[in-house]
Amino acid sequence: MRPLASLSADQSSPLITCLSGGADSTALALLAESYARQTGRQHSTTIIDHGIRPAAAQEAARTAQRMRQCGIAATIRRVTAAAPSSGIQPWARAQRYAIATADARQQGAVLLLGQHAGDQAETVWMRLHRGSGLAGLAGMRPLARRDGVVMLRPLLGFQRQELEHICQHAGVAWETDPSNADPQFERVRVRAALAGMPDMAEQLQRLSAAAGVIDDHLLQAVADAGSLVQLAPDGSAVLDATLPDLPAAVARRLLSQVIRQVGGRPHPPGSDALDRLRRRMQMRQAATLGGCRLQPAAHGQMAGYWRVMAEIGRQPARSRLPAGGRIVHDGRWLLHSRFGGIVRPFAAMPPDARDSWHDVPGWQGVPAAVRAALPVIETLDGTWVCPHLTNNGAFADDPGCGDVSAAAVFLPFAAQNTAQTATGAR
Repeated sequence: MRPLASLSADQSSPLITCLSGGADSTALALLAESYARQTGRQHSTTIIDHGIRPAAAQEAARTAQRMRQCGIAATIRRVTAAAPSSGIQPWARAQRYAIATADARQQGAVLLLGQHAGDQAETVWMRLHRGSGLAGLAGMRPLARRDGVVMLRPLLGFQRQELEHICQHAGVAWETDPSNADPQFERVRVRAALAGMPDMAEQLQRLSAAAGVIDDHLLQAVADAGSLVQLAPDGSAVLDATLPDLPAAVARRLLSQVIRQVGGRPHPPGSDALDRLRRRMQMRQAATLGGCRLQPAAHGQMAGYWRVMAEIGRQPARSRLPAGGRIVHDGRWLLHSRFGGIVRPFAAMPPDARDSWHDVPGWQGVPAAVRAALPVIETLDGTWVCPHLTNNGAFADDPGCGDVSAAAVFLPFAAQNTAQTATGAR
């Protein structure tokens, strides 16, 4: 739990364990409860019922009962979306993260995840075979952010057998998911392959640790320099003209990071796409990638620089915002509003309402192309609200600034409450 000490936010933030019911997350819940009692924190568990298997509801109920018998609060969340016919595991993972981060965000909690050393080795192996770069080979980070929520993986130094022993010592049973033995899933095949190479898992873990240190130092150096990549509270970024001419691996890493932040996509672009983008930038040609448009500046103080801005896309993102609620919109914005409504891009506003931004803090001086993708709220009575744009990730529950009744923060700025401020969400 040591990485929690690097958080500048309230050191007594609640803890929520994302609990699958297996031995790994069950051990995590037991350890986290012990830690919470020793440190005076609140701790609870969230159990996600994906509804994929007939027995899932019964397994969730048994898991919740075990927790309650240990004096640990447990809440079952059920996925309401229909499962796809293919890509079940990525879909389930996305649903799980969406529900768990929403719970943590509403409670101002740190989300605990149960991946262990074996999971890390499997992840790095799969990324090696896909030709991942430095960030990919670093694997899962002990401390990260997703959708404005701090996530901690305290078990990356534990082996699976150790976690089973913790459960056995506590006299707590666990569930066994049959999909963990189904060879149609890549991770199951990788697990079986690594089992036949006893030394490989440890080597992959060392590779992950080394890649993570190098990647962190690279991004910290860029942040300290403050000139290669500059993020703006309006959700755009400015890149120095020299960035495309950096060594290919460095340029790919920085472009991947900024495109993921500005575009709000859950996964970064591939290496081949980034290399093509870099070549276009060297020729001073505009380009699009990962939900972003990269445009060279030819005149004024910005001459030679590149502006990275979000594209609205053919199907602009829409989010439902409850009155007084806090949501993540389009993978890019953390919003809070006194009013409920539907969040849309500024370009969706009717023409007679588009002048309402002029007196809203943070909107002045924003280029029209950037303004088009900014979030606005269509309230239940048909009024359109432009939220105050702030770079304070810890804006108060009352976001009011004068007559402003809503606030929005670009997610990388929300990450500034952690020691990972240079890199944003990973």
